Amino acid sequence: MLQDLDKEELPPHMTRVSVTEIKRAQKVEREATDLKGTMRKRMEFLDFD
Repeated sequence: MLQDLDKEELPPHMTRVSVTEIKRAQKVEREATDLKGTMRKRMEFLDFD
């Protein structure tokens, strides 16, 4: 499968990245999502009238 990808031209807006970079980006994204969830819970707690 990877060999096929190398033969194909990627669209201009896409950049080929390494697996390491993808994993790092996914980890950062997951941490950011967790943080947002935590903050949202805190905000909901503060919103009570």
